[in-house]
Amino acid sequence: MSMIKCEEVCLFEEAFKRNLNDVEKKDNIPVKLETNFAPNTSKEVQDAKLELLMIIGEENAERYAFYYKIKVAGIFSWYEERMSIEEAQKEIELKGMEILYSFIRTYFYDTLKKASMDPIVLPPVRFN
Repeated sequence: MSMIKCEEVCLFEEAFKRNLNDVEKKDNIPVKLETNFAPNTSKEVQDAKLELLMIIGEENAERYAFYYKIKVAGIFSWYEERMSIEEAQKEIELKGMEILYSFIRTYFYDTLKKASMDPIVLPPVRFN
């Protein structure tokens, strides 16, 4: 049973650029994922922010059908009194990444569909 709870998810940034010259360049597009964990500075509050940034393609590269960038953040709390910040961080980075990635998958699919492109369904990922 998880000892963390996702309190809120926010979309901070989303950018999409379509290459109209060749919309079939969907193979081997580079994907980059970055995270940033920041615990609450107040010792009385047991929560932290986890950001997830995903970039697909390269912003000024014409060799891909599109460029997509999205940054989401979640506020995660924990209720186990004996849980240290380090233990909470490990749990949040593991479970929180899966939660935030599921939001990103939905936004990405919807963005390609709105751009009249064949949507790409990002595969589910288990973060270990």
